[in-house]
Amino acid sequence: MATSKSAKTDDGSREKRQGDNFVLQGEYNEAVDWYSKALEKSPENESFWTARSSALLKMHCCRESLLDARTAVQLAPNWHEGYFQLGKAFQEMNMHGYAQTAYQNAMRICPAFDDAEKSLSSLTQMLSDRHKLQEKSSGEPLSVCQTVYSG
Repeated sequence: MATSKSAKTDDGSREKRQGDNFVLQGEYNEAVDWYSKALEKSPENESFWTARSSALLKMHCCRESLLDARTAVQLAPNWHEGYFQLGKAFQEMNMHGYAQTAYQNAMRICPAFDDAEKSLSSLTQMLSDRHKLQEKSSGEPLSVCQTVYSG
């Protein structure tokens, strides 16, 4: 039995584009709704999971964003965008060690991925500045345990 052309192309791409348009307008709740519709049609599409994760993070729904980013990484373990989004979600949740690892994984997969490199550099600098400030305020070098748990 032959399928119609519209059935073949009804893979959620139209809904993803609608979501993208709402993101550009700053309408993240609407974007999440459209990305969810795209995922209903194509739950194996890692870019849909990543897009929804990004919109959720803009709404400060960190846990949900993290879950979507993890799903994207599980679906496509060699896709740098999934790891980048995972890093952003971890960073927003102040889980800096995990964020660094996720950014590093994105860069390992795609060494020319500037966004991951910039995010990793910015995060590393922020943690270094925080460490220096903590040492300065305490008047003593931080112990290994304090260093680990301060970032």
